[in-house]
Amino acid sequence: MQSLILFYTKGIAIMLQNLAFLNTPTFIVLVLLLIIIVAEIVRGVTTIWGFVAPKLFGIKTKLQERKELDQMILGCQECIHKISETQDAIVEQQNIDRSNSIKYDNRIREDMKMLHDEIGTVNKVVTNMQISNLRSRILNFAADLTDGKKFTREAYDEILSDYKEYEDMIEANNLTNERVNISHSIILDFYKQSELNHEFLEDKGE
Repeated sequence: MQSLILFYTKGIAIMLQNLAFLNTPTFIVLVLLLIIIVAEIVRGVTTIWGFVAPKLFGIKTKLQERKELDQMILGCQECIHKISETQDAIVEQQNIDRSNSIKYDNRIREDMKMLHDEIGTVNKVVTNMQISNLRSRILNFAADLTDGKKFTREAYDEILSDYKEYEDMIEANNLTNERVNISHSIILDFYKQSELNHEFLEDKGE
């Protein structure tokens, strides 16, 4: 503060010396001096007011407003940065979920294929058992006929129905029918003979 007063004092002294050198009237010198003093007082008061007024009356200076604006901008930038980080995390999690979903879908497809294969295997086993059972019935029936055993007309109709079912299953599964062809011929021959000669089992009771 003292250095500032010294600076102004020297400045005024130099100005007065220049005015004296120019033979300027004393009245004009005093007026100029008064103007300079008033101007400096006004500037000093303005400067002091800029520091004191905001504290006393809550008046914001341009510097304070700029500082607050800079703080607001900085806060917005931090908020935008956090939002960007959150968005990146969400996108990353979506990619992870999508990757896991693809893995789960592939696993489900594999499990479904395995289940389908197992069902196909079970169906094949069941079909083979049904074919084997029908084949055994046909072969045993023909063997009983050749041994002289008599059967009713209903028994013949049932075994011929079994043979029809056996043929359908063989064709549906692309198998051959060689093992029961002879037995089927024997059954038909005995059926025709029994019908012609009335040799069905129920005919014996008449």
